[in-house]
Amino acid sequence: MEKIIFRKFFYDLISFFLIVSLSLSLITWIIQSVNYLDFISKDGHGFQVYFAFVSLNFPKIFSKLIIFSYFISLFFVIQKYQANNEILIFWTNGIGKLKLIHFIIKISVIITIIQIILVYFLVPKSQDYSRDFIRTSNIDLFTSLITEKKFVDTVKNFTIFVENIDENGNFENIFLKDS
Repeated sequence: MEKIIFRKFFYDLISFFLIVSLSLSLITWIIQSVNYLDFISKDGHGFQVYFAFVSLNFPKIFSKLIIFSYFISLFFVIQKYQANNEILIFWTNGIGKLKLIHFIIKISVIITIIQIILVYFLVPKSQDYSRDFIRTSNIDLFTSLITEKKFVDTVKNFTIFVENIDENGNFENIFLKDS
């Protein structure tokens, strides 16, 4: 009976943990994705580069929120059990508070190990791959980089200055300098 009770507690905790961690991570990921729209508007990269870069940032966000999500989940599940008098099932079946605490500590250690693996192995690889992806990507939207009366030196060893852009989007008085 003890295994069944702990299994139900584990499934309740993990299911709520996954819901909380994924929803918080997605909210944070969407907010940060808006901040990276400069890759398209100012830097001239295409949507494919933008989505790939933004997608590779998700493990970093998830790894930072995993412990916070776990403690929110743990607090919520214990409060739910307490409010529904399900915690009495533990006490009536001879499961003491110390045994419950040991079980919670075991789950906490597993979540901490998962978080450490994410932070030290997966996140650096994904961040390196995303930076490398930006470095090796081509500038797809070149015309979005050019603005009036500003020097554009996005391309290495090449500077562009446009004095005027007419209403049709044509450039007038273009000065190019190859370094």
